[in-house]
Amino acid sequence: MNLRRKTIFRKATGSGRSFRKSEEKLRWEKKFTDKFISSLPGVFYLYDDQLKLRRWNRNFEIVIGYSPEELVKMQPLELIVPEDRDIVEEGIRETFARGRSMVEARILTKSGAMIPYILTGGRVELDRIPHLVGMGVDITERVRGEEGRLKLERRAQHTRRLENLGVLVGGIAHDFNNLLSAVTGNISLARILLEQNDTAGLSRSLEETDRAAMRATKLASQLLTYARGGAPVLKIIDSRGLIEESVKFALNGSNVRVEFEIPDDLLPIRADDGQLNQVFSNLALNARQAMPEGGTFQVICENILIEDEAAGPGRRGRYLRVTLRDKGCGIPPKLIPRIFEPFFSTKDNGYGLGLANCHSIIKRHGGWIEVESPPGQGTTFTIHLPATEDEISERRIP
Repeated sequence: MNLRRKTIFRKATGSGRSFRKSEEKLRWEKKFTDKFISSLPGVFYLYDDQLKLRRWNRNFEIVIGYSPEELVKMQPLELIVPEDRDIVEEGIRETFARGRSMVEARILTKSGAMIPYILTGGRVELDRIPHLVGMGVDITERVRGEEGRLKLERRAQHTRRLENLGVLVGGIAHDFNNLLSAVTGNISLARILLEQNDTAGLSRSLEETDRAAMRATKLASQLLTYARGGAPVLKIIDSRGLIEESVKFALNGSNVRVEFEIPDDLLPIRADDGQLNQVFSNLALNARQAMPEGGTFQVICENILIEDEAAGPGRRGRYLRVTLRDKGCGIPPKLIPRIFEPFFSTKDNGYGLGLANCHSIIKRHGGWIEVESPPGQGTTFTIHLPATEDEISERRIP
């Protein structure tokens, strides 16, 4: 009997020691976990599947500014700036669905401060219930660095604009001075010839005056188009007729042969036909001057559908794409970035407003123009203009 009691006592004593060891181990692990979580840089959080906050570290409280009693009653999205809540909500869904996520958003503190953070999320199973565990890292310094870089870029852009404006003003003053000098010089000459009764010389002088005045008028018109886009009057037009007519007229009398590739179902466009005539005529004239010995000028028109952002933000939709390709001398690579600048010209007698006008007009029509000029392979201009499926206001007669 005593032996049995001793056995039972030893078993009980052993079980008690094992229990105390297990209890001590649990306390140690809890203490270690608490210390580990508290020592983590950034903010730590653990949410259950009902998005109730279960664990967090001291940094979380310090950054957010709410008390523990307030935090356990709040949903995670309440701690995010309203404009950023959609992306955080998507991150939460992705965590529970795929196991992990990472988003960039601004935390909204109790004081109203907005602090940019990278927030991570990972799915863990606790008591067979999915939880979201994650950390947040303050990226304020990185954002400030990016904002500083953007400010420098904007300042550099502003400086470039001022430089371009200086070039523009200088070019205007130079060209108008030359034209006015021609006008005043010919008027003075006309007075002398009138006193000498030289009617033939007087006629020539007046013709020169008229030509100078016409060039001044053309320059003023180009400047207005560049500055204001000429206030385009939009209507739905037959794009095929406009392009063919403009290009043929510009190349008339030259030894440049034009090849059109235009589908029968080419979509119409909403545009100012007078301004677009300037664009296509100007590009055709450039091709004519680039091929003084003659050659082929290709004009390819296509209906295209842009379904993603590959062409740039906000450019989805149906477009008319016009590719104009010559086989001339091309444009030196170092000059390509400047060809759309006002008063920049590679021609001795050019104003440098032709391509600037083309760029301005196309942009004001909601489109864009690009250029390629591989060495020795001529020049290709590609224009995109928004297309429409509405009825044409007026159709051109060939």
